[in-house]
Amino acid sequence: MKKLLFVFLTLLLPGIIPLWGQAPAGQDDDALYAQDMIQVGEAFPTVSFGTSLDGKDLSVKDFAGQYLVLDFWATWCPDCRKDVPALVEAYKRFASDKVVFVSISWDQDRERLERFIRENGICWTQVCDFKPRTEITTGKTFRVRWIPSIYIIGPDGKVLLGTVMLDKVVALLDYLNI
Repeated sequence: MKKLLFVFLTLLLPGIIPLWGQAPAGQDDDALYAQDMIQVGEAFPTVSFGTSLDGKDLSVKDFAGQYLVLDFWATWCPDCRKDVPALVEAYKRFASDKVVFVSISWDQDRERLERFIRENGICWTQVCDFKPRTEITTGKTFRVRWIPSIYIIGPDGKVLLGTVMLDKVVALLDYLNI
């Protein structure tokens, strides 16, 4: 019995802990959650993000020549809700004719999403197809397996950053000085 417990604790448990949401010691959240995202320097897919709440079909091509901050989130996601105030501040600080913010929500309830947007001062473009998570294609297409996840896409359509950490987004926008 002691051998079985030893095998479990030394071999199996370390592989299970990350599934509970704890990054192993010495790793940041990106090392655990953003590793499968589209990598820096790769062209971002030009397929549709979906339809915005105001009825426009959008893709990365619509933002050619601009920096695009593309945020994946949902109102039911605790980490997403926690990031909203800082994301609103980042929008106020960086949004311009050179920097555009677009969020892709994985919500299913339009009324809940619109109320949350209104109550939290979110004023940039929102895209949502209001499907169950198992039917959402944007996650697969854009290699997002965890929310919140954010990309910064350069004016040339190539990924400058793919991350789950908002502070990295702000740091890169600061560095770009745009």
